[in-house]
Amino acid sequence: MTRGACSTMADVGVDTIDLASHYHSVRSMQPRFPNRLFESFPGEIYLYPTDDQIDGTPIDSLPNEVPRFKDSLAEIVGSADGVGIDVNGWVVLFHNSRLGARYPVYRSESAYSDPQNHAFCPSHPEVREYIAAVIDAVADRGVAEIQLEKDGFPTVFHGHCREFGHDKREAFTA
Repeated sequence: MTRGACSTMADVGVDTIDLASHYHSVRSMQPRFPNRLFESFPGEIYLYPTDDQIDGTPIDSLPNEVPRFKDSLAEIVGSADGVGIDVNGWVVLFHNSRLGARYPVYRSESAYSDPQNHAFCPSHPEVREYIAAVIDAVADRGVAEIQLEKDGFPTVFHGHCREFGHDKREAFTA
């Protein structure tokens, strides 16, 4: 999001943006792109942590490369701040199919030992260390607020598809 886009939003009264910073895989509807109306996005982190942040944990983050940005969260915070818009870092904690598949030792299991690939188990100290590092890294980007999602033990009743996780249903409030 460029300074121009942020200026346009400020001109119409937007004063806060909730920006996915560590997010799960999703299929999202994009009405502005009719040729790609439904697009799938893998669960990733939307910043490039420094070596002393996330890279020091036993779990490696999966940074999302956003075209035109080196560190999308930091750059969007900078652009938005320049026009008086706050950016909140939206952090999904224990729900991430890609990380669950990549690190099966840390994923949750049902009471019958069925693997829950869509979620990390908060009981693992390594998972808690990784999540704390993610939150620190997001805070270091200068966000106004950190919003936490999926902050507890996951449930097996969380619909997922192999390809994209689950649909994203936007909620807008006035």
